[in-house]
Amino acid sequence: MEGQRSTYTYSPLNEAHREIRLLHLLPKQRKTTHSGVEHARELEDIRCTFSLASLNDHPPFEALSYVWGDPKAVIPISLHGHEFPVTLNLHDALSNLRLDCEERILWADALCINQADNDVVFQFGQRARDASIIRDFADDMYRHAGECCRCTPYLRFENSSGVSVSGGIARFKRLTKSHENKDGLDLLSLMGGNSTRECYDPRDKIFGLLGLCGYPGDYRPDYSKSVRQVYEDFVVSQIREAQSLDILSYGYGARHRNLRLPSFVPDWTATLPHDSSLDAKQRYKIVRMGTFNAADCSKEEINIFHPGMGVTRAIAVDTIVDFDHLHGARSLKQEKILERHRRLAKVDDRTQVPYTSRIAALWKTWWGGITLQMNNARVTVSRIDDLDGSNYQQWQKGLFWDVSQKNVDPFYKIAFNYVSAGRKFIVTKMGYMGFAPESCEKGDLIVLMPGGKVPYILRPASEADEIPFTDWTPGNRFTFLGDAYLQGIMHGEAYDEERLELIALV
Repeated sequence: MEGQRSTYTYSPLNEAHREIRLLHLLPKQRKTTHSGVEHARELEDIRCTFSLASLNDHPPFEALSYVWGDPKAVIPISLHGHEFPVTLNLHDALSNLRLDCEERILWADALCINQADNDVVFQFGQRARDASIIRDFADDMYRHAGECCRCTPYLRFENSSGVSVSGGIARFKRLTKSHENKDGLDLLSLMGGNSTRECYDPRDKIFGLLGLCGYPGDYRPDYSKSVRQVYEDFVVSQIREAQSLDILSYGYGARHRNLRLPSFVPDWTATLPHDSSLDAKQRYKIVRMGTFNAADCSKEEINIFHPGMGVTRAIAVDTIVDFDHLHGARSLKQEKILERHRRLAKVDDRTQVPYTSRIAALWKTWWGGITLQMNNARVTVSRIDDLDGSNYQQWQKGLFWDVSQKNVDPFYKIAFNYVSAGRKFIVTKMGYMGFAPESCEKGDLIVLMPGGKVPYILRPASEADEIPFTDWTPGNRFTFLGDAYLQGIMHGEAYDEERLELIALV
């Protein structure tokens, strides 16, 4: 909480005993009238105390869920006799929850967690039974509303954030189900699924989800570190654990410059428009599946040579020479996009280099090098088949845009949205075509790095960029823009270990 100042001193928690702080909300103060009759008197001064309890003992308490609100707008309460500032929303909640004659035992994160220290983070309840009770209640509410009262419209009522009652219940059910299966949970998948959720502290984009997957690799929250340190340490730990650069493919969306992150470190607060965000997340899953193999199964080599600088080797494959300026392609009709890309890729040019057929290469580029199929009610992804001629022939005839055609692959537009989300169509100096981050420009480099399943786009770092270590000359310092799809080099065709050169990412 910004500007939080209090003379109260927190007592440390015993993590080994799974201790938490419980908030005792004291009752309203009472006043005796001249006639001897007592009555409760509402006072502005909300009085609270703490007690310590072990989760192993299953102490009874009520967990308070609320939106923090503006961290600068605060009202003091009394905590063990000390003034302690809380946000307006928390103050209102405590005011309404306070009982007349007895104390109420609560858990509220802003108070029960020492926000100014590297405190122990409360874990989501240990017993799946508790979660199942709430899920059963949610199911009963649905049945009651739909079958008895016939009042399902209220379930669709949305709050100011656009979340409906039914949507909130669905999210909670997914969350509790995730916790029950936490041994099989993947932290990156959880982070991707919650990337559009907001939190006050950017570090909680990572720390807030650790308890759901059992603190993988003994990775623990450390609030003594800056946002930059947390994000940088996390990306390095994930690269080491996976022995690949897959996590670099998550660097999409508008970055927040005030976080001052190195360019190769994904900004977990960055977002894309909703539809594009969903497609980019799916594209990231496809990369992690191993559909592509641009660096020929090599092992990652990146090291943090200095805070804010990652050192690795890379092969400069090609340079961007042109791109479609109307990269917001979703606003155009598909046939218009195709015509623009045909001209840009020069598919009618007799010089087909580096492809045997530029029109076939454009077709594969628009599919993003994959095919999608329905298998046992699930969509499966596989590498596009060079001999998959039926769809290609229909595409050549311009029938792909008429979805009423029975012989048109219904997954075509989905695949295109995957490869193009947050990207624009590019062509290179050597004649390759593909999709690269929206921020790319002419002259940016396309490189392959050990451990990377896809190509990446780099830009020479300018003298104006903040360089944490000056021994590196401008010729080998680069800004990382993101990953790319480049038709013809996605499966090791351009990877040559002898061409690797040392570079620094800043």
